[in-house]
Amino acid sequence: MKAEDLVNNNSLTNIEVTGRDTVVYTGIALTAINMARMEERENVLKWISVKERLPDPGEEVLLFEEGSPRPFEIGWLREKQGDHKSNWALQNGDVVFEVTYWMPIPKLP
Repeated sequence: MKAEDLVNNNSLTNIEVTGRDTVVYTGIALTAINMARMEERENVLKWISVKERLPDPGEEVLLFEEGSPRPFEIGWLREKQGDHKSNWALQNGDVVFEVTYWMPIPKLP
């Protein structure tokens, strides 16, 4: 269940107490807020398959290269040039081709 479902299924904004006054149950509201925060965190810190989609060329991301001695690197997708297919550039200047997953770089604390 997602936070939005919790809000919609429990009609948080349409609970009538007396007359036309409406209230929100604090427990449900706090649960929905916490669920929304967790959903946001999961979406930000999720590995994305290169088969699913690619980052914008030039955007620095965290890369995973399976089988590499250093499987995690910061790099970016280089634009396709001529007949050469796109490849990944690393901060140290190396170029790699076998990246399988990537994710946006998490925000600093």
